[in-house]
Amino acid sequence: MALLLALLWLGRFEAAGPAHVDLVLPGGVPATLYVPQAPQPGPDLPPPPSSDRRPPGLVLVHGFAGDRAGMSSLARRIATAGYAVLAPDLRGHGENANPFQRDVQWDRLAEDVATAVDWLRGSAHVDGSRIAVAGHSMGASTVLRFAELDSGIDAAIMISGGLRLFGPHEPPNALFLWAEADPPRFGERARRVAARLAGVEQVEVGRAYGGFSRYDAVRTLEIPGADHTTILWSGAATREIVSWLDGAFGMERSAPLELREPRLRALLLGGLALPFALLGLGRLLGGLAPRWPEEDGRWPDLAWLALALLAALAASAATPLAPFLSLDVADVVAGLLLVAGVVILAGLALSERAILLETRGLGRSLAAAGAAALAVHVAAAPLGVVAHRLVLTPSRAAVALAATLTLLPFFLAFESLVRRGPPALACGRAVAGRVGVLAILLLGTRLGVVDRVVTLLVGPLVLVFLIQELVAAGAYAGSRNRLAIAVFESAVLAWFFAALMPML
Repeated sequence: MALLLALLWLGRFEAAGPAHVDLVLPGGVPATLYVPQAPQPGPDLPPPPSSDRRPPGLVLVHGFAGDRAGMSSLARRIATAGYAVLAPDLRGHGENANPFQRDVQWDRLAEDVATAVDWLRGSAHVDGSRIAVAGHSMGASTVLRFAELDSGIDAAIMISGGLRLFGPHEPPNALFLWAEADPPRFGERARRVAARLAGVEQVEVGRAYGGFSRYDAVRTLEIPGADHTTILWSGAATREIVSWLDGAFGMERSAPLELREPRLRALLLGGLALPFALLGLGRLLGGLAPRWPEEDGRWPDLAWLALALLAALAASAATPLAPFLSLDVADVVAGLLLVAGVVILAGLALSERAILLETRGLGRSLAAAGAAALAVHVAAAPLGVVAHRLVLTPSRAAVALAATLTLLPFFLAFESLVRRGPPALACGRAVAGRVGVLAILLLGTRLGVVDRVVTLLVGPLVLVFLIQELVAAGAYAGSRNRLAIAVFESAVLAWFFAALMPML
């Protein structure tokens, strides 16, 4: 009931706030435009103001594996402060069907920013002569690159990123923010770039250099109490951004800023209620799936899991083993898990231990797993309007199906090997096994085998593993049906990969 209340509350505030509308820009770039006006009934924006009252515009760009939904809280607050904000999905991200491709100088992604800026300059809702750009993480590097190529903007704001200059121009009125819990290199490199722009040997954090009227203002600042993700929801970060925009555009305020975002309270309530709903869903899955007999387990099996993961890490060192998924980073992780699963299944077969390839109650097991995966999607996807779009486009749904089949051998092996014995003991071994998976992935990043960006996904992966385990624990207590659990786990992780990872 608490989860339902949170979803209704979230839906109410999603429609409120500053007026906003979804668009598709030239070149197939999806975007959302927020304007500092109250929403009106219907799908359209209010009529544009007269030319002398049009607000300045800001293009706000997400980071790697992000999308415009993840920037929506920041965008709404900035729009409430009096600015028009256009938040696009970069290529390969969110609903943008154009393929993602890594680029050393960020030129390809900067093309999407150029498209957004050009659209804002021609919008009747915006003063096209006053435009700024801002971005987070990868988006920060992208807008910094754009600001070096386009001399017609008024300011560039880099949030936890933007750590290298290429030229030919210097970005105007540059603000560098990073989170207290960001890796130290973010602050170090941001100070280095800022020092170069300010023409000093070393910048003092918090001090402004240059002047807005000369377009050479520079400032660096660390945001306390935030990490790489939560900086986007930080009131302190938002105030710094709005203050910098006010300076760049010569805006004066007669009253303090009110940067409320009521959706965050609804998200918090939903997040607190979701684990209890998942436990109940697990018991429901256990009631629907055929009951299996309990089998004894052994803690040394975790060592076999670790060895299989290490073998898979070595096998995937040279090239991604699941390139057919066309998902950046996920092709490496899914390929690693696929190899580990095959190794474990082969070992179980050779040792004549039971594996989850029995056909008894197969139809009911698959149906129960599918119903549980769909229920998790229905319960969790609405919460994504604040953090990340979780409803899949048709192309991403097809990738999710392929990813489910790719991940299934691993979770069949994982459940066969680890989830045995009484429910509490089985849950403990499964949690230890998931910690082992994360540890092997982090080891791979330290060795340079797995892309370092995986470290930024540890938090979301922990969340997905928690969702899996809450449902799996309830299902195992009710039925001991590890086949249904394995299918469910494969579908949920595949959904996560397909929703978040950039499409190649």
